[in-house]
Amino acid sequence: MNDYITVVVCVFLWSEVSSAPTWRDIPRNSAVELDTSVELLCGLDNLTPNLLPGWRQTSVDPTRIVSQGPLVIGCDTCSITGDQNIGQYHLTINPVKRSDAGEWQCRVADAIPQYYSAYITIVEPANIITPPSDQTVNEDGSVTFECTATGVPDVTYTWQKDSTDIDIGGRYAVTDGSLTISNIVKSDYGTCTCIADNGVGSGDSKSAVLTVIFKPDSTSLSGYTGAVTGGSNILLTCTTTTSNPSATILWYRNNIRIYDNDDNINIGTLTETNGDYNGKISEQQITITTRAEDNQAEYKCKARNSQVTGDVNSNIVLITVYFKPDSASLSGYTGAVTSGSNILLTCTTATSNPSATILWYRNNNIIDDNNDNINIGSLTETNGDYNGKISEQQITITTRAEDNQAEYKCKARNSQVTGDVNSNIFTITVHYKPFVVNVLHNQWSVTSQGTVGKLRCDIESNPLSSVIWYDSNNQPVKIDSRVSIETVSRGFLYESILTIRDTMISDYGSYSCFAGNYLGNITFIVTFKDKSVPDAPKSIVPLTRFYDSLLVTIIPGYDGGDTNTTYFIQYRTPRNASFIELKTGISETTNSTIEILKLEPSTPYECRAYAANAIGIGPYSNSIIIRTLGC
Repeated sequence: MNDYITVVVCVFLWSEVSSAPTWRDIPRNSAVELDTSVELLCGLDNLTPNLLPGWRQTSVDPTRIVSQGPLVIGCDTCSITGDQNIGQYHLTINPVKRSDAGEWQCRVADAIPQYYSAYITIVEPANIITPPSDQTVNEDGSVTFECTATGVPDVTYTWQKDSTDIDIGGRYAVTDGSLTISNIVKSDYGTCTCIADNGVGSGDSKSAVLTVIFKPDSTSLSGYTGAVTGGSNILLTCTTTTSNPSATILWYRNNIRIYDNDDNINIGTLTETNGDYNGKISEQQITITTRAEDNQAEYKCKARNSQVTGDVNSNIVLITVYFKPDSASLSGYTGAVTSGSNILLTCTTATSNPSATILWYRNNNIIDDNNDNINIGSLTETNGDYNGKISEQQITITTRAEDNQAEYKCKARNSQVTGDVNSNIFTITVHYKPFVVNVLHNQWSVTSQGTVGKLRCDIESNPLSSVIWYDSNNQPVKIDSRVSIETVSRGFLYESILTIRDTMISDYGSYSCFAGNYLGNITFIVTFKDKSVPDAPKSIVPLTRFYDSLLVTIIPGYDGGDTNTTYFIQYRTPRNASFIELKTGISETTNSTIEILKLEPSTPYECRAYAANAIGIGPYSNSIIIRTLGC
C-alpha cells in the first residue's frame, strides 16, 4: 500500500512540474528542384519522450505517417536529421521526386498547436526544347525564329540580337516564345538569341544566325576625267555597295550590253572585298580604246544580285572623244578652162570633233584670202556621224596663166588632234594666150660680121603657139643655107631660135617673132646688132637719203653685146665744176645699187651714170638731183 502511494505521489509531483512542448523550428514552404534535397525543419523544446514529433505527407493521404520520432516509415528517400538531443526532428528528402510535392506536417500530440505544415513545390529550370535555327531571308521579307521551353514555374522569354535586348514592338513580335521580324532590313543580319528563364537556375539560351539577302543600295562609275583623243584609253571603275550574295557587274554602252569580245573593249576581273552586314563589295574595271563612235556615248554599269530581282544602275558617264576627219575631198573641177574664167572648188571633210578647219594649198604653198585672184568662202558646218561636224568651204579661183598645171588641195585640221588630213589633188589645166618670157635676155642679139648669130624667141602658152619669124622688112624669114629655125618645146614653153650664119651687115635689123594660138597672139621684137659701145643707162633711182650719204640704183641700158659691162656713177654739188666718179661693178641686165658716202647734209647733188665695155665708153644717162637730209 505504501509503494502504491509513493508511485502516485511521484506521478503527481512530475505532473505538477512538467509543461507542454513549445515550437522552436517551424517548417517552411520550400521550392525544390527534382533530384536535389530539401530539409523541412521541426524542432521543439520540452518534448515528452513518448510523444516525439512525427511527419505526415498529408497531400497524398492525411493519415499517412512518414516518421515517428527518429523512425522513418515507408519513405526510402526520407531521413530524420538535426540534433535530437535538443528536440530537432527535421525531415530531409534526398533526392526529391515529383511525388514529394505537396503538404507535409510535423505533428506533436501535446504541443500547441499540435502541428505546423510546409509545402514542397517542385520547380524545374527553364529548358529550351525547340531552339531557333539559322535563317536566310530576303530584304523586305519576314522571318520567325521558333523557341519553346519547359520549366516550373512558367518560363518567360527574352530575345537579344548580338547580345543586345530587342525591344519588342513594331517590326518585332514574340508569340509563345517565338520571335517574328517583319520588313527585314540588311542591318537585321546577326545572331538572334532566345533566353528562357523562370527564376530557377541560370536560365537557358539558344542562338541562331539571321542572314539577309540584299542587293546593293547603289553602284558608282568613276574614272572619266574629261575629253580624250580617239585611240587613247579610258579606264572606268564600277563599284557596288555591299551585297549578299556578292553582285555581278554588267556593262552598257548607249543602253546596249557590252561584252568582253568587243574589239575595243577589255573587261577586267571582278574583285570582291568584305562589306557590311556579311555582304561583299564588288568592283570591276573596263578599258575602252576610244573610237570616233564613242563620242557622246553613254557608259554605265549595273549591279545584279542573283537572289534579288531588280538591277541597280550606276551613274551615267558621257564620254567626249576628239577625232579628226577620216578624209577630206576636193570637188568642183571638171576640166580645162580659159584664163580669166572662174573655178569653184569645194572642200568637204568627213565628220570631226571638234569641227575641222580647212586650209587651202596651191603647189603645197598655203593660200590666204589676200591673193588677188583667190576668194575663200565662209566655213560651214553640218551635223555628222558620232555627234561630230562635217566642215565645208569653197574657194573661187580667177584663173591666170600661172595657174596652169597648178596643184590645188585642201587640208582638214582638228585643233585637238595632231595631223592634218589631206584631200585629193586637182591639177588644173588653164588655156591662155601666148606671152613672151626672157624679154630682157632675148630682146637683143649681138654678133660680129662673119660669125653666127642666134635670135631667140621664148613663148609660153597653152595650147602651144605656132611661131613665125619676120625680117626687118616684115617679110617671113626665108630658110636657106645660112638661115635656119630650130624649135624646142619644154612643157608649155615654146623656144624658137633663128640662126644666121656668116652674118652680113645686111642681116642686122629688127626681127619679129609672131606667136599665136586660138586665144590670141603676140609679137616679140628682137634687135640683131653688131657689137658696139653700151647704151646710156636708162635711169638713176634714189632709194634712201641720209644726212651724209645716198643709196641709189642704176637701171642699165643695152650693153652693146658685151656682157662684161661696167657701170659708173658721177656726182657733184653746185659749187663743184667737176664730178666725182664711183665704179659700181660689172652687170649684165640687172640693176646696180651703190652707196655714195661722205656727203654734206642738206646739200643737192647732181648724179649721172654711164657704162663701158671692151669696145668703148657709152653715153651718159640723164642727170638727176638728189638732196641729202638736213640736220
